[in-house]
Amino acid sequence: MLPLYARAGAVIPQTRVDDLTLNMLGQRADGSHRDELVLRVFGGAPGRFTLYEDDGETVAYLDGAVRRTLIRQRPTARGMELVIDGARGTYASAPRAARGAGVEVPGVPAPDLEGIERLW
Repeated sequence: MLPLYARAGAVIPQTRVDDLTLNMLGQRADGSHRDELVLRVFGGAPGRFTLYEDDGETVAYLDGAVRRTLIRQRPTARGMELVIDGARGTYASAPRAARGAGVEVPGVPAPDLEGIERLW
């Protein structure tokens, strides 16, 4: 595993990858498909990230065939607030509107994330 250095407030989008993953579109060797988003969120300061997605195969993004999703986080008195805005735009083969998403906060055990209100 490679070390990951991130500044306070960083939001780093990832996807699940394992030995069955064929490509960045989530196609897998066993015929299944995984397109869930995993957000690694580093607290300590406000941060924002715009996730840009396209079909990954063509240059249609040059004509605006992209989807953008703003992801924001900020420290609060109780911990952290994470907001995932609605996606804007679309492209051919875009994942369904409601896809799975996970949140990882380095240094915070998963059970402590149970209070997350899912709004997306």
